[in-house]
Formats: sequence, structure tokens, C-alpha cells
Amino acid sequence: MTVRHGTELAATGEGAFARLRDEIWVRSGGALPGVLLVASARRGEGRTSVAAGLGLALAEAPSGGTVLLVDADLRSPKLHEVFGAAVSPGLSDVLGGTSDLDAAVQRLGSGRAGLLPAGGHAENACMLIASDRMRKLVDELRSRAGTVIVDSPPIESGAEVASLAAMVDGVLLVVRSDRTERNDALNACDQLSRTDKSRILGVVLNDARLA
Repeated sequence: MTVRHGTELAATGEGAFARLRDEIWVRSGGALPGVLLVASARRGEGRTSVAAGLGLALAEAPSGGTVLLVDADLRSPKLHEVFGAAVSPGLSDVLGGTSDLDAAVQRLGSGRAGLLPAGGHAENACMLIASDRMRKLVDELRSRAGTVIVDSPPIESGAEVASLAAMVDGVLLVVRSDRTERNDALNACDQLSRTDKSRILGVVLNDARLA
């Protein structure tokens, strides 16, 4: 995996997520964003793997605090599969009022990491994610965990990604080498930057072949 920010930054092989964690730390002025959104232009670009790997790297850091991973891709959730966890109760259930937050959060590993999965199927995914209730939930999660990592829906799926980007403290865009079209990546950056350009921390280039 290669990680790029602007025009320069690379990390490959073992420890790539730890180096990504450290780079975010440095570029954020020595303090990790409270809530970080991991986004992609389209499906299949490795967004969920990056969110999971970065979350575990943060939880394993000697000086790291608690980390909460949140699956906000209500249409096609995958984050629970990475950890072999149940998909529900989860985010959609909390937003819909059928579950409280404590019942929906699952502990991972040593307990420094937690998962809020996507929850049960939601017909109104965009309305739930773009709601004021979601904004209030993000603020509550920010106060509960050292770092919150939100696995976003792909930008192609709907307008809720722009709403999510406006709720968080930083955004990473994931693209895949030899798969993501240049125009898709540029359009994704443009859409994300409309909320607040300073929130875009960088671009993760997945599956790069380094010479």
C-alpha cells in the first residue's frame, strides 16, 4: 500500500497503517482528529480495509487512547465482516431509536477498540446519515472515544457523504491503483473540499506497485 498526501508521502509493506497513523498525527499538528472520515469515490477501492487497519493501528499505539470504528455505509456495510461481528444492533438502530448506543457498541480485542456496526437494513439511509440526530451522535461519540473513525459510504452512492464530511474533523480519501479513474478521484476531492478544504488530510493510494 502506498499512502500519499498532496504530491509526496509513501509507506509500503508491513507497518503501513502505523506509518499512516503517525503521518496523520504529524500533519494534524501533534494531535489526532477527534473524528476521522474514511471516504472513497466508488466501491471496491479499499476504504473499509483502510478504516479497519488504521483503527487497529491507533488502538495499538503505546500512547493511544480508545478508538471507535463506525460503519456509516448503511446500504452495503462491510466493517462488521472484517472483525467477524454482528451487523445489528448498530448505527441505523441507534438513529432510528430502536437501540441505545451502549447496546450497539461491540468491544474488539483488548478493549481499547470498539465497533459501532451499520445496524439493520435502512430504507432511508441518506436521510438517517444526513440528519440532525446523526450530527448529535457524532458529537457524543467524539466525547466518548479518543478517536472515532467513520467508514463512509462511497461518494457515488448518495449525498450523505458531504453531510458526514461537514460533521467530522478530518477526511481521508482512499483510491485504488489501476482502478480509480482520475476524474473520479478529482471529483471526489472537489466534493469533499466544498465543506471545508482544511478537513482533507490526504489521499491513500491502495495497491500501488512500487518500482
